[in-house]
Amino acid sequence: MKRIKLQFIQVLLILCVQIIMGFIFTYFTSVKWSVKEFVSNYVFITFWCSYVVCILGIEIAKKIKSKKDR
Repeated sequence: MKRIKLQFIQVLLILCVQIIMGFIFTYFTSVKWSVKEFVSNYVFITFWCSYVVCILGIEIAKKIKSKKDR
């Protein structure tokens, strides 16, 4: 359960940084931006899908390694 909480906090931190960077980007450029456009952006969706795949891959590799060490 502790690991899930840590992972959840990490995901929220990454999401907050992405949103803050989006606001900073729109502040310095004249591009209009909204959270709805941000969430439906292909880059955003691709990032989070690849993040989930990488995290799952790392967890599976850790389990396989721990079973081999036994």
